[in-house]
Amino acid sequence: MTILLGIFLFGVLIFVHELGHFLTAKLFGIRVHDFSVGMGPAIWKKERGGTKYALRILPVGGFVKLEGEDEASEDPAAFGNKSPLARILVLLSGGLMNIVAGFLIFLILFSAIGQIGVPMVDSVVPGTPAAEAGLMAGDEIIEINGKSVHIQNDVTLAMMKNGSDTLEMTVRRGDEKRSFAVTPRYDAESGSYILGYYRKAEEMTPGLAIKTAYHNTFFVVDLVYYSLREMVTGNVSLRDMSGPVGIVSEMNSVAKSETPVLNMLNFIGLIAVNLGVMNLLPIPALDGGRIFFILVEMIRRKPIRPEHEGIVHFIGFALLILLMCIITFSDIQKIFA
Repeated sequence: MTILLGIFLFGVLIFVHELGHFLTAKLFGIRVHDFSVGMGPAIWKKERGGTKYALRILPVGGFVKLEGEDEASEDPAAFGNKSPLARILVLLSGGLMNIVAGFLIFLILFSAIGQIGVPMVDSVVPGTPAAEAGLMAGDEIIEINGKSVHIQNDVTLAMMKNGSDTLEMTVRRGDEKRSFAVTPRYDAESGSYILGYYRKAEEMTPGLAIKTAYHNTFFVVDLVYYSLREMVTGNVSLRDMSGPVGIVSEMNSVAKSETPVLNMLNFIGLIAVNLGVMNLLPIPALDGGRIFFILVEMIRRKPIRPEHEGIVHFIGFALLILLMCIITFSDIQKIFA
């Protein structure tokens, strides 16, 4: 059941992604030959307005076929004959739709809970770094190391990035702002660095739900980039990454938790934003890679030959498939370890 749910939800996210490309292409008058949901043989087809719509038997993936997307075309409505800005917006729209979907999922999640922790000190534990630095109950944390804090997850991410280094924290105390230097202390019991304060909980309101969902979306974006930096610098190995098998395994764990529906919403929101951000990275075969070639075209003031760009994207796609196979093999090893 969990596997089927995982396949269905991933299929929905791909559909949302392709819908973004489809709608933006139509907006700019680009000829769309096919809009398919799923992969494999079609179980339903319909043609309307020059576009063939299809629902395919395998509920994974999907695609939009645009005129002149991968080859030269004399058609004025071809993707390659539109302005660079129009093409960039068509390519951006898929990833942005996934990020918007993540925001809406988070909005549903936060609207469904009664209370939420906010970045405000409720009480300070004596003898901890927070107490020694001078933090007090009622202090609202508004900045850490020069970066604004909007939700509690911003504090969590700052702690994750910081480790044992001293944090420069700015708080709002009454009508004034105060700055403190707080050095986290390693807590053996929790296995992490702590500051030593309890955060305040606030009753959820529609306004707070919107604010939290909005900032949580950008928190996830920041988290994805941080994770990528950690991987590039060697602090995170490929074994720490997850592919489809790992995601389904994680969904199975979430389904067995005490609040499976809420945890599942949070997990799906994370995947949606992650998918959107990753797709916009300047990697060949991804939308971000195609956008990179258009930016190069704008700088050179002439397009790169389609066959040359196609070779780069083909190599990029092959490497992505290889990476996915390695990650999947690692996921299977972790399951049976």
